[in-house]
Amino acid sequence: PEELMEYKVPKLILQPIVENSVYHGIERRKGKGVISICGELAKGVLSLAVVDDGIGIEEESLIELRDSIGNESFEDSKNFALKNLNRQIKLKYGQDFGLNVESQFGKGTCVTVRLPAV
Repeated sequence: PEELMEYKVPKLILQPIVENSVYHGIERRKGKGVISICGELAKGVLSLAVVDDGIGIEEESLIELRDSIGNESFEDSKNFALKNLNRQIKLKYGQDFGLNVESQFGKGTCVTVRLPAV
């Protein structure tokens, strides 16, 4: 929405999420796909969502992804971009902010970035 354009967000914050949507979701499905970016403001929190209609993530892999993103260790190289992005958001804004991943296999994925409304 136009009224959200006045809020500040870190540069390129959505880039790795959109890139993952293309590479892991859209390119692996049959036919064309759609990636949407939307935002909303509620109770001082700016939520930016990247939604795709790609192949989605199987439940077991989704659990592993969420665990990996929330884990502070960088010992494994899996999910580096999302893990790093989540970590940077939490370091800058606090533990109430960061990434959330929702997905349904065969239907698509939604990654939401929660930031303070500044």
